[in-house]
Amino acid sequence: MNTVTPIRKIKNLIARVLDKDSGKMSENPRRDWALVVLAFLATALLFVAIGFYLFIRVKSGEIFVSPAQGESRPVIDRAALDAVIELNTKKKDFVKDLLQNPPLFVDPSR
Repeated sequence: MNTVTPIRKIKNLIARVLDKDSGKMSENPRRDWALVVLAFLATALLFVAIGFYLFIRVKSGEIFVSPAQGESRPVIDRAALDAVIELNTKKKDFVKDLLQNPPLFVDPSR
C-alpha cells in the first residue's frame, strides 16, 4: 500500500501541471509577451556568454591548439608544375597565333 501512494501523488502532480482547463487560465497578453521577451533575452545572453567564453579560450590558445610544425616539406611536385606551366604557355601562344592569323577556310553556316 505504501508504494501506491507516491505513484498516485506523482500522477496527481502531473495531472495538475498538464491540466489545460480554460477556467483556470486567465488571458493576460502583457504577461505572455513579457515571458516571450524574457525568454528571448535570456537565450540571447546565454549565446553571447558562450561565444565570449569560446573567443577568450581560442585567443589564449587553450582550445584548438595545433601541434608545433616541424620541418616543412614541399607539397607541390616541381616537375608536374613546370609541365603544366609549359602546357599553358603553349596554349596561350597558339591562341595568340590564331588571333593574329585567322584560318583561311570559310564558315559553311554563313
